[in-house]
Amino acid sequence: TNMNVPRYTLVDVRSKPEQQVSMIPNAITLDQFEANLNLNRNDKHKNKHKHAKQAFRKNNNSSPSEGHIVVTYCTIGYRSGLEAQRLRDQYNLNVRNLDGIVGYTHACTALTAIKEISNIDATADATAYASAKVDVDVDVDYTLIDPKTKEATKNVHVFGSAWDVASDDFQTLWFSKFDMALRGIGVGFKAFLGSIRSFFQNCRSSCSTTDAVVTR
Repeated sequence: TNMNVPRYTLVDVRSKPEQQVSMIPNAITLDQFEANLNLNRNDKHKNKHKHAKQAFRKNNNSSPSEGHIVVTYCTIGYRSGLEAQRLRDQYNLNVRNLDGIVGYTHACTALTAIKEISNIDATADATAYASAKVDVDVDVDYTLIDPKTKEATKNVHVFGSAWDVASDDFQTLWFSKFDMALRGIGVGFKAFLGSIRSFFQNCRSSCSTTDAVVTR
């Protein structure tokens, strides 16, 4: 195991209907992530159940500690970008935004092809693979997971037909135009709230800077 590789938690910020189709392996939902995060923070403030808290952190990678990276994802990265900003502002976490599950399907296809090539000896392609130094685990199936069965699946929800650009190796599903319109309004409202939140945070920051200057 490479000790220099940072620990991370993969957080799926999509809606439940999307998650029920498939998720990226080892990902947890946003609700699960925040519930675990708030549980630990409440324990810290109350200073109770110390041993239970330590056991929870040891066995649950959804509670980020110092140096821990939180990675959010949605379909193409817009919703997860909004949530990444909110989590960063609200919890002061190290959050990164993944391009999305659509991009992940293409990565799965590419890594699967590389894995197959890496199993072929004495070929030009295998030599190219070796020279590229791509770290591919030949024992891993690069795919998505059905959260109900925990089995690999090639089904993926892409939110709307406009984002039906997943890898051809995957079967895509999406919301109806009416449902997508309603959900789009919700996303827009979240973006609006995020802008308001950032505005007031910037105001507080400016006021704090001004107070510091006046004090001097």
